[in-house]
Amino acid sequence: MEKNNYGVHNMKNFFITIVSALLMFSCSQKGYRLEFEIIDSKGIFNDASLFIERYGKSGAGIIGRTDFKDGKCILIGDTYPSKVYVNIETNEKDGGEVKKSCRFPLFLENSEISVKINIDEADLLYGAFYSTKPVIEGSESQKEFDEFQSNIMEYLDKAKELRNRYLDVYQKHSRTGDADMEESIRLANSINDVNARLLSFREKFILANPSSVVALEIFNEMVTGLTVKNTSAALDKMKNALAEYWAGNERFEWTSECCEKAKLVAIGEKYPDIELLDKNGKTVKLSTYVPEGKFVLLEFWASWCGPCRGEIPHLKKVYEKYAGKDFEIISISIDENDQDWFKALNEENMNWKQLRDSGGFEGVSADIYGVHGVPHCLLLDRNGIITESDCRGAFLDASLEKKI
Repeated sequence: MEKNNYGVHNMKNFFITIVSALLMFSCSQKGYRLEFEIIDSKGIFNDASLFIERYGKSGAGIIGRTDFKDGKCILIGDTYPSKVYVNIETNEKDGGEVKKSCRFPLFLENSEISVKINIDEADLLYGAFYSTKPVIEGSESQKEFDEFQSNIMEYLDKAKELRNRYLDVYQKHSRTGDADMEESIRLANSINDVNARLLSFREKFILANPSSVVALEIFNEMVTGLTVKNTSAALDKMKNALAEYWAGNERFEWTSECCEKAKLVAIGEKYPDIELLDKNGKTVKLSTYVPEGKFVLLEFWASWCGPCRGEIPHLKKVYEKYAGKDFEIISISIDENDQDWFKALNEENMNWKQLRDSGGFEGVSADIYGVHGVPHCLLLDRNGIITESDCRGAFLDASLEKKI
């Protein structure tokens, strides 16, 4: 009996040791544990898959995937703090049923994070559910981002209100030419003022919180957007502050490369000289077309771009008003087919300088000027310095009224 009691006692100690070790391992284990729950009374996502994307230099990369079971799933992994995108898709069905999907951003970090998505409260458009905000708990980075968004919501709401009024006053009437330009210019100036405050708020947040992944992501948006609103010096200041904490991180290194590109067309920089094609198909330098001592609008467009074509009547009015007052327009088409370009030129009858980048969105305009969408424009001052970006419509009038 004594021998058996000794054996039982040792066995108990053995199990206690194993359980303690497991508990210690679980407490010290690094990585994240993402727990998802989807509320879906119609059962649309009963058979669905989930995958997470993170964007980098080579585009989107999948860092994890799993399947839902009874509206729930768990994903475990290891990561550096980063902004990712959660994608939920219904699986293939027989009979050609259209897939349904849901997508939203998430700040991921190594912690236990729970995400609850209420599909019943979402809207459906072209098979995608949107307008529902997932409830995310356990991510300190997500909490910090939500607080940041809350702090700038006043600016965002004001900008949205002004934009909607601008659409009614100017955009809806731009093709017919009967827009109220005085009110349109006033609204453009008000929108510029709100956007300037937003830009300043973002810059201050980055400089005050350089160790935050939220700051890194805000900076990434600044340097990868369609337009650059910062000066080169401001971009460098933010990048250097972030580098102290993020140097060596793949997301930061890619963002730094994007920053160097953005600085080429930052506010206050001399316009980059590039080679383009003239109407005769001859390769020419942009600098041979940019006059000295005049404000110049570099206007990137394409024959197939409806908004570009719709803005031409207004550009004609602006050109007529300011052409004799130190102002010039240079339109740069990204049409890859020269016949499409020639046809549009004949139809539109624009009386200013015309050039073409035959490379389209893979050409020098995209590479140097960041033209990843059209219309896209920059305003140069009399010395060829970039003074405004995204100044179309009444925003162009507002700029020229102050400068000429």
